Amino acid sequence: MPQTEEEYQKTFRSEKQRIGLVGIALGLIIYYRTTLHDGDFWNFPCNSPCAHFTVWLVPTIDNWLILSLGYIVSMAIYVSEDTFDKYRWGRTVREIARRVGTRFFIFYYPLTIPFFAGFGGISFQLPDYALVPYWLAVFALFGFYMIWTAEGMLGTKIIGKRNAFNKPTETFLEIGREGAQVFVDGLVHGWRWFLAKLRLPTPGPINSKRAARLFIAVVELVVVSVSYFVLHLSGFGLLWAFGVPLYAIVGASVILGWRRRKRKPSTNKTEGSDTDLSGYGL
Repeated sequence: MPQTEEEYQKTFRSEKQRIGLVGIALGLIIYYRTTLHDGDFWNFPCNSPCAHFTVWLVPTIDNWLILSLGYIVSMAIYVSEDTFDKYRWGRTVREIARRVGTRFFIFYYPLTIPFFAGFGGISFQLPDYALVPYWLAVFALFGFYMIWTAEGMLGTKIIGKRNAFNKPTETFLEIGREGAQVFVDGLVHGWRWFLAKLRLPTPGPINSKRAARLFIAVVELVVVSVSYFVLHLSGFGLLWAFGVPLYAIVGASVILGWRRRKRKPSTNKTEGSDTDLSGYGL
């Protein structure tokens, strides 16, 4: 929802005051960084022999200071009224810079470190049977935190009935559905072409859904087999290997659906394997 002029001026004044406070805090952090040595760490909730979560202070603070440069650039854009407000889109760009600078460059990293350090340290004190529900609850909280961060940067809700992704998601699914039909029809077309090249008898009507399932099963079997027996992947590596072909097929479907929508309506056919594939190089 657009800001009124009064709301904008109030936010602008508050943000300039916040910049001063953040500058003081960064000065203290830089001073603290000069007192650290390589290998300095912080154990939570206690030191050895107690089970604990270790945070290495030097790389942690270095990363925070690097991110603070992003905050400085973002705020420099936000306070540059004279440079940006002469353009119609200037205030929008400045507002986006303010949100990203505050929610991501300043809050995200320093809140994430104590979040996982704290909950990680607590997890070492729990019995094994409690770890699964405990970490599910922790990641649920982190999910809410990620949503809060994203909503702050976008300036709009991303969950609920009136969230910002309803219409884009519906459009994405529609395009993907159309592209999937083109993809499956391409598989059938390619299979018939292959049989014709080998001078083998061409089968009758082919079940599109069955053909798609068989294709995905064969691709997954090959990829997972190579990953396990040749590349010797395991655990999350195998999970990624299983997921990559699925994401690739979804991506290809979206691209095909988008290209189909760009074509003239007069050339579109939407029924089964009668889809016109000439515009896709098939």
